[in-house]
Amino acid sequence: MNSVESIVARSLTDPTFLEALIANPNKALDSGCLDSKAKSEFLVADLAKLRAFSGFICKVQHNFLWESLPATRKLLAFFGMEIELFAAYRKTQISHKTKNEERRISIVRFIDFLKSYSKRKQEPPFQIVHEVLRHERASWEARLTLQATPRPSAISGSTDKVTTWSELRRLRPIVNGSMALHEFSWDPTVVAAAALEERFDGKKPRQRPVILGYWGDSSSSQARILRLERFEASVLCWVDGRRAIRQIVDKVRRMSPGDLRPKDFQGLFESMAEAGILRLSVTRS
Repeated sequence: MNSVESIVARSLTDPTFLEALIANPNKALDSGCLDSKAKSEFLVADLAKLRAFSGFICKVQHNFLWESLPATRKLLAFFGMEIELFAAYRKTQISHKTKNEERRISIVRFIDFLKSYSKRKQEPPFQIVHEVLRHERASWEARLTLQATPRPSAISGSTDKVTTWSELRRLRPIVNGSMALHEFSWDPTVVAAAALEERFDGKKPRQRPVILGYWGDSSSSQARILRLERFEASVLCWVDGRRAIRQIVDKVRRMSPGDLRPKDFQGLFESMAEAGILRLSVTRS
């Protein structure tokens, strides 16, 4: 026959058992594992506190997350979500826990869980956490690309100066590092900064859509965030290192309403090349 202590220990290491215990303690304890006196004491225990303690253990075991998601952590604490979140995550943590697992894998697993967890909720605090989490994940991934990407060397056939649109449109633009584009319903960098500086007021920002480019700048080995106009983003999303500028222009023109002129594209590509975002290479065709 098990002791109360062993049931408590099992509850902290077996989230499925703990959830069953909370849902129906009589049924969960109906296997003769406790004598009648101990069982009666357990039935009046505050099992919510036991679940909260399980969440606290899980939170402490994930302190490494906050190096990558500092603003998300601040918001979870601000809204009082941490313990409930980690209590819910405990089952996922236990089921995937392995020795010597890469930290990156653990971080991605938690991010995916929190993304799904916050997206299911409709309340503004969860919506705020969801958007800031997307922002911090994109920033973290940009930093990861810098670790995996060597500093660029000079590209054979690259060119720094062109004088005409006819010359420029034949070139092949290449991102200097990595670039990921994300659209938000409001600027998450503002909320993230306010959270980190502990001046966040808890209010959801007004809807003001923004497109951010998360640039892993391999020349400087820095992750940068670019605020982009829709036209700039529509061009960058087609830059893959293989397409020539003329091909990109054709795709953007087909998909974008309005009258886009060659000089609009020329000015954009020249300014991005000057800023070091793109390198322009001579195509082989």
